[in-house]
Amino acid sequence: MYAKDLIDIKYTENGIYYSANELTSAFLNYFDSTYETELIKNAQIVINEFKYYSEQKLSEYVNDNLSNWGSEFSRESLIRTWLDEY
Repeated sequence: MYAKDLIDIKYTENGIYYSANELTSAFLNYFDSTYETELIKNAQIVINEFKYYSEQKLSEYVNDNLSNWGSEFSRESLIRTWLDEY
């Protein structure tokens, strides 16, 4: 989605922040599928679960669960290393 400018990514010393932009809604409006429905539903679950977490609490949650989530986050440490350098 980032390669097509459908989301914004902000790299900070506190982590990586993903956010929708003006193209995100327009893009998603073209879909009328199970995928789109599930994507919206899952995004709302994440928002509801973590909206009141502080940066520290969210970081602790990720660090505590990273090993449980498997290979989908295997390159996460590379990103953290890159952020530490900048």
